[in-house]
Amino acid sequence: MVARPEELVSRLASGSDPDSRLKALRDIKNQVIGNKRKKRLYLQLGAVSGLVQILEHSDDTQLLIQSATAAGSLAYGSQQGAEAFLACNGLQPLLRTLWHSDLRVVEASLRALRCVFQNEARPSEQQVATEAFIQLVTLSGSGSYLVAVGAARLLPVFCTTDSQASLLEQQGGVRKLLHLSHAVHATQHEIVLEALARLTATWPGLMRAAFAEDDSFKRKIEEQLKSPSPEARFVACLCLANYCQGRSLDAHPPTLQSQVLPTLVRLLGNPAVRFSVPRCLNSIIEGSDVLQKVATDFEAIPKLAHLLHAAISNQAALLDLLQTLATLCQHHEANRRQLLTDHTTLKLILGALESPDASVRVAACSCLRGLSRSVKNLRCSLVDVDIAQPLMKLLSDPNLEVQQMATAVLCNMVLDFAVVKDVLVAAGCVDKLVSLATSMDSDLRLNAVWGLQNLAFRGSLEVKGSIMSALPWTTLTSLLRDESPELQGKALSLLQNLVHGSNTSMTQLTAWTGGNILEELAQVLYRIGDKESSLQEHAMQTLGNLAGIGGEDERDEIINNPGILSLLPTLLASSQERLRLAALWLVINIIPVGDRETCLAMRRTKLDHAGIKSIVQQLRDTDPSQDIRERATTACNRFLSIMEEPP
Repeated sequence: MVARPEELVSRLASGSDPDSRLKALRDIKNQVIGNKRKKRLYLQLGAVSGLVQILEHSDDTQLLIQSATAAGSLAYGSQQGAEAFLACNGLQPLLRTLWHSDLRVVEASLRALRCVFQNEARPSEQQVATEAFIQLVTLSGSGSYLVAVGAARLLPVFCTTDSQASLLEQQGGVRKLLHLSHAVHATQHEIVLEALARLTATWPGLMRAAFAEDDSFKRKIEEQLKSPSPEARFVACLCLANYCQGRSLDAHPPTLQSQVLPTLVRLLGNPAVRFSVPRCLNSIIEGSDVLQKVATDFEAIPKLAHLLHAAISNQAALLDLLQTLATLCQHHEANRRQLLTDHTTLKLILGALESPDASVRVAACSCLRGLSRSVKNLRCSLVDVDIAQPLMKLLSDPNLEVQQMATAVLCNMVLDFAVVKDVLVAAGCVDKLVSLATSMDSDLRLNAVWGLQNLAFRGSLEVKGSIMSALPWTTLTSLLRDESPELQGKALSLLQNLVHGSNTSMTQLTAWTGGNILEELAQVLYRIGDKESSLQEHAMQTLGNLAGIGGEDERDEIINNPGILSLLPTLLASSQERLRLAALWLVINIIPVGDRETCLAMRRTKLDHAGIKSIVQQLRDTDPSQDIRERATTACNRFLSIMEEPP
C-alpha cells in the first residue's frame, strides 16, 4: 500500500532509512508523472526541498538517480515546479552531479536540467560556472550516446553569452555535435542537428568555423536534405541557413538556391513541420531579391496562403506566415498580384489585424503595407474587402508599433487613388491623422503627416477642405519647425499639395492661414538656408503653386516680399537642377499671361532690378538641362511680352 503524500515527503529527510528514502522517491516519481494535481500537491508539501537536500548531500548512486528523476518529473510541463526547484537553490547541486563517475547519474541529471529549463527558460551566465559549462561541452563528446545527446540538447539552453559561445568554440563544441550527429540513431540525429541549428542561429560564425575546418561536415548536413524524415530535412535547412547568415549572396553555397529553398517550400505542405518552416524561409529570403524569386518560382506564395487558412487559431504560426508573406510582397508586383486576387486569403490577413497578439497585428499591417504599394487597379481589392474600418481602428491601437505600421499602410492606400481617399475620409481618418501628427513619437508623427500629404495630393476640394478644417495652421507651422528635416519636408509637401491645382479655394486657404503663408514660407527658406536643398525645393514649389492658383493680389504679395525676392537669384543659380527648375516655375507663374499690364510691368521691373532677368537668359542659353532651357525660354518670352513699367 502506498503511503500518504505527507508521509512520503517526510521520508525524504536525511535522518530516514536509505531504503525508505529510495522507495519514497520512486513512489513520488511514479505518482507525479502525468498527474498535474499530484504535482501541485507535492509542490505544496515542499517535496522539492527534500530532493535538493539529497542532491546536495547524498553520495548514494540510486538516491541521486531517483532524486534527479523526481525533480525533473515535478518540473516537466510545470513552470511552478521549475521555479520551485530554482528557488530551493537546486541548480548548483544538480550541476555538480555532471562530474559523477556513474553515467546513469549524469544521464538522469541531464534529463532533469532539460525539464527545469524547458520552453524559452534559460539560466543566466552567473548561474552556470565556467567549469560546469565546459563539463557540459565535454559530455557532448561522451562515449555514451544517451549522455552525449542529453548534453547536446542543453548546450543551446546554457550558451547565452558571447563569452560562452567563444568558450564553446575553444572546447570544440560544434565539432563534437557534428561528429555526434553522424554517430547516433536517426531520431537522436535530428535532436543533435536541432541543437546545432539553435546554437548557430545566434552565433552563425560557429558553424562557419567548423565547416572551414572540415568541409565534410557541410556535405554531410547537405545530404540530410534528401532524408526521408521531414524533421531531418528541416533541421538541415536550418543549419545551412545559419551557415549562410550574414554572408553576401555570392558567398552562399549553390545548395541554398538549388536545394535548401526548394526543400523548405515543399516542407510547407508537410504536417509534421509546416508551421516551423516559414520563419526559417523568411530568414533566408529577407533582403535578397534573388532568393525571393527562387522561393516564388517554387510556388511559395500559394503554399503560404494555403497554410494561412490552417494557422488562423495558431498565433505563433500566423506571425511567421504573415512576416514571410510581407517579405515576398515588399518589392515584387507579381507576388502582390497573387495575394490581391485571392479575396479569401486577403480577408484572413485583414482578420489578423484584430489578433490579441500585438506582434501579429504588426505583421498583418506589414503584409498590407507591401500589398498597398501595388498598382491602383489591384489596390481596389483592398477596398473591396473593406480595409478602412479595421485600419482606422488600429490608428488608436494601444501598441505604438501597431500604430506606426497602420499609418504606413494608410499612407500608401491614399496616394493617387480617389476612391480610397473618399472611403477613408468618410471613416474619419483626417481627424485621426491630425491627432497623430502631434504625437510624441517621431516615427508616428512622420507617418501621420505623410498620410495627410498623400491625402492632399491631387485631392478634391472637399478632401483638402477637410484637412484644413481639422489641422490648425499653428500646428502645421510647428511641424515646419520640427527638428527632423524629413518631417519638415513632409509638412512642406503637405502644404504644397494643398495649394496645388485648380481644385483649391484661395478663400479657404487665406482663412486657414490667416494670410500668413508667404511670411511662413519666407522664414522656412531663411531658416534652412542652403543646408537642405530638398526643403528649399518644396518651399519654392509651394510658392510656385500659390502664384499659379492665386490672383493678382497673391502674385503681387510674392514679388513684394523682400525675403523671397532676395533669395530668387541664388536659387536660380543653384547647382541642383530641381531647385533651379522650381525657382524658374515661380518666375513664370509670377508673370502669367492675362494679368493687368500695370501689375505685370511692376513685377517685371522688380525681377529685372534683382538681376533675375539676366540669370534666366543665361539659363536659357547655357544650362545643360533641356528642361531648364525650355522653361527659361518660356520665362524670357514672358519678359519680352510685358511692357516696361513707365518711369
